[in-house]
Order: sequence, then C-alpha cells, then structure tokens
Amino acid sequence: MTILPLLVLVIASITLLASPGIQRWSIERYVSAITDKSFTIGSDYQLSLGRSVTMSAAGIRLQDGQEVLFAAEQLLIEVDLQSVVAGPVVVERLHLVGAEFEFAADPETGVSYWEGEDEGDSEIGLAEISGWFVFNDVDINKLVVRYGEGWLEEPRVIDLARVAFQENQSGYADVEFNGNWVGYPVAGKGRLAFPVGIFERSAFEKGLEVTIGPYLIKASAEVSDVLRKTAEIDYSIEGPEVGEFLTRIGFPLTSSGAVDLEGRLLIGAEGSRLEVKGNFGKLAIVAWASATDFEAWSDLAFELDVSGG
Repeated sequence: MTILPLLVLVIASITLLASPGIQRWSIERYVSAITDKSFTIGSDYQLSLGRSVTMSAAGIRLQDGQEVLFAAEQLLIEVDLQSVVAGPVVVERLHLVGAEFEFAADPETGVSYWEGEDEGDSEIGLAEISGWFVFNDVDINKLVVRYGEGWLEEPRVIDLARVAFQENQSGYADVEFNGNWVGYPVAGKGRLAFPVGIFERSAFEKGLEVTIGPYLIKASAEVSDVLRKTAEIDYSIEGPEVGEFLTRIGFPLTSSGAVDLEGRLLIGAEGSRLEVKGNFGKLAIVAWASATDFEAWSDLAFELDVSGG
C-alpha cells in the first residue's frame, strides 16, 4: 500500500475517533510529510466520512520556509473512499475559491522552491503524487499563478477568473477557462481524457483550443487502436510577432515575425514519434524526434532542419 492510501485511511480513522482539532493537526502533519513542505489549515474546518471523505476549510497554505507556494481562501474536496485502496484516487469534487500558486526560485541557488535544494530530499516527488489522482469535478473561482521570481527580471502573472472541468457521461472531461496573461486575454475550451484511463476505453477523440490574445493554439487527439495502444495527437499554433509574445511572457527571443507551426505526436506500442514543421518568426523549421520512451530518453533519435533567420 502506498503512503497516500495509508494517509486517507488514517484520516478516516481519525474522523471517527478524534476531535476536530486533532483531525486538522493530523491532516496538516501528513500532507506536510508527503510534500516535504509546511501545510496549514486556517479555519472553518469540517471533515465527514461516508461513501466518500469530504473536507472543507478556509485559509489553506503550503509553504517552503517563508515562501508561500500555494494558498486558497476556501477549499472543498471530496474523495471516493473505495478508490483510495484500489487506486488511482478519484477526487469526486475539488472546489477552490481565491487560489494562488507561486512558482519561484531561490535567487542564490536558482532552484525552484517546489523542488527544494535537493530533489532527492523528498521521499516522493510532486510528479509522482500527481499521477495518483483522477479528478471528476474541478471548479476554481479566481486562480492566480505567479512565476519568474528568482529567475526572471520581472515576475509574470496569469490571472484566471474561472477554471472548470467536469467529467461527462462519456467518461471524458469538459474543460473551460478564461482570464488574462500579462495583458493578453486568455480563453480555453475542449474535451480531455485522463492519462490513467486513456487506453481503457474504446477508440475516442479529444481536443483543446486555446486563445491567448491574437494567438491560437489547437490540439486534437484520437486513440485509434486501444489494444495496440496507438494514438495520434495533432497540434498547431499561429499568431503574429512571436518575439513580442515570448518576451512578454518572460522568454525573450530576438527573432521577429509570425509563428505558424503544426505537428503530430504518434504514440505506439513500440515507441513514439514527434514531428513539427512551419515558420517560427523568420525561421523555417522541419524537425522530428523518436524514442521508445520519451520520459526516460530511451533510444532517442532526432533531426532538425532550420533555415532563414
């Protein structure tokens, strides 16, 4: 049994046996241990146990020393109890109000506060933690994401008025969000399938379309053969003055001109292949890369052809 199922079972036991104060202290302690950060719950704490474990609270904070990495004015989370043992953990509802994320780095070491001074210090990484969960209903009213402190001359802010996705009757998640990114209006809408179940259903299609000011990003995917675990993901991005856009969001580039790129990711049982072609500013790009496992960089091969400038 992994530490997360153990955590939720411990919480369930505490719910029946302990006072609210001890319950809250226990949750703070265990979440802090899992994330290797300081997790605190402010007020209005309530925890109930039934077919699911439901917790609501106000004043949630996750910190690394004095650096606040995550905060929320209000939180409601409901977890299916059976899934805690069977896995992956199914979060039936996650509702947040006034959520803030901070992606900053130590100015002396350049290391992200999310990673810590040594990634090996944490028993379990945040990437692994994210793979434990499936979310059925997420609704965030007011989400602010700050990034760049410690590694950009001036930090940037993504300010989203609302982020929501909800699993529909077909088992996919309908996604929608809108807001502002460094002065660009942002909007997104689409249908996604969670990676945990991508090959557990019959062949399907999914897609996402995002606009960032004058820029349009599209992605669509189709699982064509569930048994062979093959999928095709097509994507494209187009818009004016790519140099201005990247500089504004914090990744300056001297190249000027429009961006018009398209590509495809082919996923198969024996490996994956990524293809991209088009114009990036004044550069004409044709490239491909293949690997049996991109995450592990296994049997990696690639070719890049760039002209112009």
